[in-house]
This record gives sequence, C-alpha cells and structure tokens, in this order.
Amino acid sequence: MTMPSAMHSPWALALTVLGAVAVGGASRTSDNGTKPYTEVRKATLSGKLLGADQGHPISAEAVASTRHELRIHLANESFAPYISDQDLAVALAGIGGDKQTVWAQLVPKASVSHTRVDNSTLAVTVPQLRDYYIDTEEHIRIALPPALLASGATNDQPLTATPDIRIRADYPCIDRSDKCSRCLDYNAPEHNHSHACVWCPTDEHCLPIQDSGTTSAQCSGATIEECPTKPETPPDDPSGGGAGGGGG
Repeated sequence: MTMPSAMHSPWALALTVLGAVAVGGASRTSDNGTKPYTEVRKATLSGKLLGADQGHPISAEAVASTRHELRIHLANESFAPYISDQDLAVALAGIGGDKQTVWAQLVPKASVSHTRVDNSTLAVTVPQLRDYYIDTEEHIRIALPPALLASGATNDQPLTATPDIRIRADYPCIDRSDKCSRCLDYNAPEHNHSHACVWCPTDEHCLPIQDSGTTSAQCSGATIEECPTKPETPPDDPSGGGAGGGGG
C-alpha cells in the first residue's frame, strides 16, 4: 500500500493554509519565506483627554477650561514625514455619527499642535475650547487619513483609532457653588481630576480655572483658591471678671 507523500498529507495541507492566512494591514512575508501575510495596523489613543478611564470620561467643563494632551500611537504603521497641525485638527474632528457635534464644530478651528515623539507616536495638544458647551454626552471616533500615514502613498484607507473620545455633559465646579469648601475640595490631589475649581467670594459661586483667565462677567472680584477661615471667638474669662476699676 502506498502512503500519501508529506506534501499531500492533511497536516502539510493545514500548515500551508495557516501560512497563508491574512490578518489585515500591510503585506509581509511569512516565517517560512514562501507565503505573504498581512499585519494589522492599529492606532491607539491615550492621555487626559480620555478622562480617568473609559468608565469616567472627561467632563465638558474640563474641555472648555484647559488644554489637554492626546497621544496617538501606531502599530505596524508610521506617521508621514510631514504632518500639518491643520490636517491633524481636521482628523481629530471625528468621523461618522453626528457630524454636528460641538466638538466637530470647534476643533478644526482650534490651534491644535503636536510633537513627534517617534515615527509611530504623536503627542497632540488640544487647546482650551472655551465655547464648548453640551447638554448630552458626545462620542468622537477619530480616523487618521492616508495623508497623515507613511503608507498613504500606497494605501488609501483611513485608520480608525481606538478608543472613542467620550465627553460627559457635566459641570462639576459650577455644581459646587453652594459652599466654598465643597468647591475647592474638588482639587484634592487624590481625585486626579483633569481640571480645577476656584471660588469667587464676591459672587459666592464656584467656577473652573481657565487657561484664558477669569473674566469680570464670571467673577466680579478676585477669585481665591483657599477658603477663608472664620476668626476664633476668644474664650470666656473663667474668673467672670471684666474690666473694672479697683476701689481706693
């Protein structure tokens, strides 16, 4: 009886099929040097613009008050040699979903800037978006266009980054306007919030500290970052005596 050759055995066939499996992205030669396969391109976001974690996204008040950094890291891909801040700002505006998000309206006009950490990582600074106000949570999905990627000359597919940016319709400083101590307790280091509050004693309300400063419309006097303490009441004289004259 003739045994099937190794080249036609079920095991050899299975190995051949596995060597040719495509996993998406840029083409490369497989380990045995005979079959090309594709690597998955990925773009991952990190930084304070994402909030403490996906369960605690950043607040709208923070976005409207101060600048935030967003890091974009690529795997199996590199950034193009030259990237303009304007093209990057347009990409950060997001794709899909509601094109009329407040974020999408403001970010392309903002002075977005970036630093190239290495060929696969950008540190992007999104400035304070002072006019950012929402009453429902916004989700922003970012897709990097081919023009921003090294593979753009041969690949016309954008690269979607994960996770989405989520922004809560939340204004924690304004909501703490009932009491100075409650306002400034928000700034405790252990909370690790992405922005801070300040107290306006003349108008008795709490407001966020802003990169662009506080206007007189927001606080008619000077703001403070430490609540005033009440002067201590002197104790009663235990002798019960007061100022009195002595007899002569």
